[in-house]
Amino acid sequence: KRIGAHLRRCGVTVVETRPDGAAVSLAERCAIANKIKGLDLFVSLHSNAAGGSGWSSARGWSAYLYGAGGEREQAANTIAAWVRQVGVTLRSAPIVYDPSLYVLKHTVAPAVLIEHAFHTNKEDVANLLDDAWRATVAEAEARGIMYYLGAVWVPETPQEPAVDEELVQAVDALAAAGVIDSPDRWKALEYTDRSVRALLIKMAAKLKC
Repeated sequence: KRIGAHLRRCGVTVVETRPDGAAVSLAERCAIANKIKGLDLFVSLHSNAAGGSGWSSARGWSAYLYGAGGEREQAANTIAAWVRQVGVTLRSAPIVYDPSLYVLKHTVAPAVLIEHAFHTNKEDVANLLDDAWRATVAEAEARGIMYYLGAVWVPETPQEPAVDEELVQAVDALAAAGVIDSPDRWKALEYTDRSVRALLIKMAAKLKC
């Protein structure tokens, strides 16, 4: 969802094969992709797993391709470069060729299957559970896709902080009572121990009057 939001903001048309998270067969995913005329890239997103039982030492980001060369390899290497740039651990051989993977074999467009991390590795699981880590990886992958497409990255517009109406009313009331001056400054403060201390001193001084 994060990757899609980044791409859409940058003007890329995104089609999700599982928009609501419901089960969709591999064949149907390929069929959805193959119906899109002029599709530039098919990306399949996953977490990896090592064989056997229990935790494993295998970890890191990787991308799977049907075979070497062509647009798919260019796309995978570009995405991997952006992911590496933000400090994400990549496998020692991050590009893997596996022609047996269904979605890589049966999609017409260049296809890249991304394994973000191993859910059989404790360190990787900690990352997968970290909202900030997932956000960082999503943006890096979106940037890699944009760079591969030759499209322009559009930065996110900073959100204006929500107005705290309760605070506004309290500051206005204190200003009207003469407890404080410069109410706009008090409304804009990020409240710390120091600012609260200053307010208490002002209120105490007003009570003495």
